[in-house]
Amino acid sequence: LGLPTDSDTFKNSLFNEFDDTEGIPKLEEVVIKILYDPEIRAGMTAAQVLEVFDGALERAFDSISQRVR
Repeated sequence: LGLPTDSDTFKNSLFNEFDDTEGIPKLEEVVIKILYDPEIRAGMTAAQVLEVFDGALERAFDSISQRVR
């Protein structure tokens, strides 16, 4: 499970394999945290994901904001 690293569309992106960005941009960190949230599992329907998505998003933001403090 994961995202491909083959997009030239966005500079300063973890998903642009030709960019040597240091660190992970915040938006991409949120996306990764949501993808790997324990409540989001392989095989879920879109409706099932939507039921837990707000919680996953909140946990992702909380995780990042705790580190920044």
